[in-house]
Amino acid sequence: MGLAFEGAAISKFIADMETATGVLDDELRPAMTRLMTTTGSLRKSQELLSLAIDVSRGSGVSLETVVNDLNRAYVGQTRGLAKYS
Repeated sequence: MGLAFEGAAISKFIADMETATGVLDDELRPAMTRLMTTTGSLRKSQELLSLAIDVSRGSGVSLETVVNDLNRAYVGQTRGLAKYS
């Protein structure tokens, strides 16, 4: 994807998110990886991960589930978003 050179930026973002949100690295890294694979964009993945954390906290749905739903929505399968109103 051409994002290999972004390794330091990704690590810093994950560390900052962990500190700011209390969500563990073990959850953030796989979520970020899935988002980057789908979007191909570091910036869009960061935006979606931040949104996923907010939605997860607000809805009580796991971060993994929210990330999966956002991934599907990004490629046009929006049906999974209905549960979040």
